[in-house]
Amino acid sequence: MEAVLMKHIGYLLLVLLLIVPAAASPSLDVDSSQEEGISSGNDQARTLLAGGILATLRGEGPGIDLLMDAAQLYPEYPRAITDSADRTVILYRHPSRIIAMNSDAADALSVIGMVESIVGVGHVVVGSPLRFPDLFNLQNVGKYNEPDIEAILALNPDMVVTYGQWPEPEKLDRHLPERITIVRIDLFRAETYRSEMESIAYLLGETRESRAYLAWYDEMHTLVADRIAAIPEEERIRVFIDYGQGRSVGRRTMSAGTGMDSLVVAAGGVNVAADYVSGYADVENEWVMKENPDVILIHSPKAGYVLEEKDVLKEAYQDLVSMPGFGRISAVADDRVYVVTSSFGFGSPSPAALVRVASWLYPDHFSDIDPDAIHQDYLSRFTRSDPLVRTGGAFYYPVD
Repeated sequence: MEAVLMKHIGYLLLVLLLIVPAAASPSLDVDSSQEEGISSGNDQARTLLAGGILATLRGEGPGIDLLMDAAQLYPEYPRAITDSADRTVILYRHPSRIIAMNSDAADALSVIGMVESIVGVGHVVVGSPLRFPDLFNLQNVGKYNEPDIEAILALNPDMVVTYGQWPEPEKLDRHLPERITIVRIDLFRAETYRSEMESIAYLLGETRESRAYLAWYDEMHTLVADRIAAIPEEERIRVFIDYGQGRSVGRRTMSAGTGMDSLVVAAGGVNVAADYVSGYADVENEWVMKENPDVILIHSPKAGYVLEEKDVLKEAYQDLVSMPGFGRISAVADDRVYVVTSSFGFGSPSPAALVRVASWLYPDHFSDIDPDAIHQDYLSRFTRSDPLVRTGGAFYYPVD
């Protein structure tokens, strides 16, 4: 055993001699190399491998086994990112057994072509057979904020992908051995979604699917940005985002700092609540009528991939337009009230939702674009959702 260990150490020292001239001062700071993109991947791998070898020789670092794997995979690995919890996450080899603790992680991993590597999923994924037909029957590893540690350990994963904030480290990290890499990445915030997708795709080794998705994401955002760029600020459509009945008064809205606000702003709209409240907040019915928005965008957390909830969108629409006095609001009077679901407006389908919302706000600027066709293209190219979803899903209302 000792002879084998010495042989491995000798091999790593040889590797170090070969790579250290280009990385004389190894560091684990990965921010700059991340910003430089894939072209700096070799430099990052060299820096990480050299740093790992030196740390291991000091009795620290990742250990001989991981470094031996990384040395054989070099320069593809090691790879590192800074995750949503501002932690440096280093992979020394490609993971083959991944747990997705929530639906956002499962969605992202599916889109970038990692379905076959997923061995366990959170309870929301288990309850979503039409959205995740390849994953819903995998082992349930608990809720996004209440992991089933016993189930996780039984699956012998080498990676767990979870939210930046949930579960708390005392509920997850402290119960797992160091050999399991924990990646805390949100994948639900509109303003950081693309960079997070790029990060997770890079960490797992860029795939044809990840490159295609990011290209499509950029194409949709550029399409909208180019078409609304020339619209003067004073002519921008004023939008009220409705989130149902208020908890204390009137209606609940989603202002600055929410995903729906980001969606509206990216589509060229002006959130009328932006200067009145922040985040999720209640507003008086009288205030909504006084603001007299051009468009009302209702957010619904239901429907989407859940076919039996299809009527919920129409009910949300009817609930709002029938509010006393709301008939005098321009958006209602002009029939410009729309409903968008969470499973359409957030996450990987959000570029399709962006085009849809922009076409509602500025129909003359998007008269040659078919938003529904774009969404169908997304479903067929980037998801493994059941074909029933493409004909029976309800992601927005009304449907053209």
